[in-house]
Amino acid sequence: MSDGEVVLDPVVADRGGHALTAAGSTLSSLRSGFAHEGASPWGADEVGAAFERGYRPAEEALLAAWSDLGLVVADLGHAVVEAVASTLDADAAAAWRTDTI
Repeated sequence: MSDGEVVLDPVVADRGGHALTAAGSTLSSLRSGFAHEGASPWGADEVGAAFERGYRPAEEALLAAWSDLGLVVADLGHAVVEAVASTLDADAAAAWRTDTI
């Protein structure tokens, strides 16, 4: 973007938006398939229980953030696709107005 001009390759931008949407879906599915939740391989003795008390809140926060990240990335992809379509529509409308003047 130089001298105020925006150059958009709509095919590349649209493909990128769809790729972001797919990446968000993949992140969400990886989170859904996370199999180690609730496991405590450190044992149930006193040391394991102490570790558990510190570990679980961090695990819960990480897994919640992971879920949110997948949704945000997918939403970003949708927004890119919509922005490309809107930009092309606006450009076509401007071209039509210019041609009819």
